[in-house]
Amino acid sequence: MKDILKANILSLICAVIVIIALIVPIWPMGGYKKDLEARLQERATVYTSLVSLRTKQRNLPAIDPDGAANPVPLDGFPNENIIAKADEVKKTFQDQSTRLVTEAINLNRHTPLVPRSLPMPANNAIAIEFRDQYRALILTYIPQNPVPGPPGFSIVLGGIAQRWKVGLPPSAADLTAAVQKLWQSKYQPQLGGAPTAAGTATGARQVLMNQYNDEAALIPAQERTKVAMNSLIYMNPDALPYITSFGNKEAPQPIDIWNAQLQLWIIDDVGHGIMDANAGAKNVTEAAIKHLIKIALPYPQPYIVMAGQTMDGELAGPAPKVLDLGATASPSPVPMTTGRVSNPLYDVVQFDIVMNVDAAQIPHVLSSLSHNRFLTVLTATVTAVDSDALAQQGYMYGGKPVVQLSLHCEDVFFHKWERELMPKVMSDAMAGVQPATGGEGNTY
Repeated sequence: MKDILKANILSLICAVIVIIALIVPIWPMGGYKKDLEARLQERATVYTSLVSLRTKQRNLPAIDPDGAANPVPLDGFPNENIIAKADEVKKTFQDQSTRLVTEAINLNRHTPLVPRSLPMPANNAIAIEFRDQYRALILTYIPQNPVPGPPGFSIVLGGIAQRWKVGLPPSAADLTAAVQKLWQSKYQPQLGGAPTAAGTATGARQVLMNQYNDEAALIPAQERTKVAMNSLIYMNPDALPYITSFGNKEAPQPIDIWNAQLQLWIIDDVGHGIMDANAGAKNVTEAAIKHLIKIALPYPQPYIVMAGQTMDGELAGPAPKVLDLGATASPSPVPMTTGRVSNPLYDVVQFDIVMNVDAAQIPHVLSSLSHNRFLTVLTATVTAVDSDALAQQGYMYGGKPVVQLSLHCEDVFFHKWERELMPKVMSDAMAGVQPATGGEGNTY
């Protein structure tokens, strides 16, 4: 027996192993098996993730917003040199962004009409100088035909109208004066006295009277044409916003100086747009913008401000953009075009422009108003204009179709320069701070 065992020891060992192998799976080790399977699955997941990371397509960073949809593949795995180059590109991009903001602020920067008039006039004389220069730009006073304004004075176009080469159709008094000049310079020396009623003269006198009557009948059209040929744009006498308190003898309040200055900055932006649109035209008949009807600016609170919004400080991140805004800072049923509101980076002012323009030049007019300016047209309405009827009133537009363009616009003013000039009473009002008793008066 011993000999048999010795001779078959290897076979017996194998048989024992087989028996153990058959018994072990039946042994109660189910938990250990599940744990092994979970660990195996975890390792497989890690392996798959590593393979994905190793084989994933790498792209160069997209620094051009227009090219973000078409990424450029990265040829090799980033090393120290590539990382250093990426840091250099990042710094260049940051520097360019900073310069862009600086250039935008410089492009947007406006200066006061009178130095040292804002945020608080240094003295009473500077406040009065601002009042007088503001009048001279918007208005010129002549002592006849009293109208609203300083007692005993009427309003005609001022310095801004001269800058824009504005023409006014001749008035009835102008036409009467032109007819009288014709009589006095050409016919009175020959006929003497006053013009004779039609049909009462005889002979040579009647011939001269007929010539005079014919020439006199042409004078209205000639005078109106003369204005059109010597001007680039018509403008209604009340087209520009004007704070009537500047007609008083007293020095204006700081808040009125600010509102007047804000008006002038907006008028200046609109005016440069008008001059750009009419560049190259020789007269009204060739001009794209033929007639400025009105620039209307809310007064005394022209800013778009959301309720409870704080205007203090500078903005660290992107400028806020709120879609549902109303002119009274309440939600609007129709979202604004830009969604901009006054914020710690810039202030937003909305206003209206009404003008008669060459119908074919509307796209040119709209682009000219906003070119190199932070003036944005939000909405535009076009209505027909009866050019023949307006020609009878002295507005000679030429032979091309003309329409009335009504625009709702906004202008943006960056805090970097604007808030240094804004009176505290205005910035407090925008931030919701109640003014102290008595307000901010003329304490120069």
